[in-house]
Formats: sequence, structure tokens, C-alpha cells
Amino acid sequence: MIVVADAGPVIYLDGIGKLDLLHALYGPVLVPRQVFDEVVDVPIEDLVYAALQSVIDSGEAAAIALATRAQANVILMDDRAGRLAAQQLGLLVRGTLAILVEAKKRGHVDAVKPLIAEMQAAGFRAAPTIVDAILKLASEA
Repeated sequence: MIVVADAGPVIYLDGIGKLDLLHALYGPVLVPRQVFDEVVDVPIEDLVYAALQSVIDSGEAAAIALATRAQANVILMDDRAGRLAAQQLGLLVRGTLAILVEAKKRGHVDAVKPLIAEMQAAGFRAAPTIVDAILKLASEA
């Protein structure tokens, strides 16, 4: 399985001390250089993703470009515009909340609700209807 990650899931899972879930669930995860630079706060140089960048940021554009080139099975991304762009290109998209549900189903975490609360306290935003749906999927609603 080939999985590519955008910055959002990496940042939020790291923020709650659960970055290891990516490897536990997917094995190696590809991260484009632009996303790495975004996550570690290094300036991004020489970006060539103009078509995608007209609607999404450079990290998302790079993640989508890498996922397309690598023929990834899944791309991990939270941003709505980026998710739509990836889906329009035929990519299967999973966000941080879906990663948490999958982690619970596989026994890597006991509960999703407290992890969502931690992420929200750190700035993660999701519509209440989406959070409710995720909690139902995790059998916590």
C-alpha cells in the first residue's frame, strides 16, 4: 500500500502524541519535501505546482502531485479544498479524524473522543456534524 501525507494529519497527530499511528496503520508514509518543509517550518523554494496552487497551498499541491506520481492508494489530507482536488483526480482521501477511527478499530487507541478534544484545543477545526459522524463511526456517540 502506498500512502502520501499532507501536513495537516502529521501536525495534528504529532500534537497529540499519536504520530506513530500513521506507521502502525499504513507502514511507510510518503511525505513530499514541501510538506516536510511546512511541518518543520523551513522555507519552501522552487515550487512548480502552479495549476494546483491556484486553489490549494503548496504542501497540498505537492502531496497530490506525489500521490499521483506514486500511484498512491491513499492520501492523508484535512483541508477541504485539497481533499476536493485530490478526489477530482481519483485519489482516495483520508483525514485525521478517519485515521483516529481506523486506529480505534484496529486497537491502537482506546477512544477517539478525547483525542479529538485534544486536537481541537490545539486549533484543529471540524464542523460539529462531522465530529458527530466520526464519533458514531467510532461507536462513541
